[in-house]
Amino acid sequence: MENKLDLNNPDTKKKILKYLLFGVIVGISTRYVPTHTINNKEILMIAAIASISFGIIDMISPSIN
Repeated sequence: MENKLDLNNPDTKKKILKYLLFGVIVGISTRYVPTHTINNKEILMIAAIASISFGIIDMISPSIN
C-alpha cells in the first residue's frame, strides 16, 4: 500500500488550507489575548503545534458528526 500526498486532489488542498487557517487563528489569538507579550518565535511554535495536533486528530477521527 502506497501513501502519496496528491496535491492535485481538491480534498487534500482543502485539508491543508483548513490546517493552515487553524494555525493562523491560534497564532493571532496567542498574539492578542495574553496580557503580556510573547515572542514571535514562541507564537509560531504554538500555532504550528496546534495546527499539527489538529491535523493528527482529524486523520484519526475524520468523520465525527
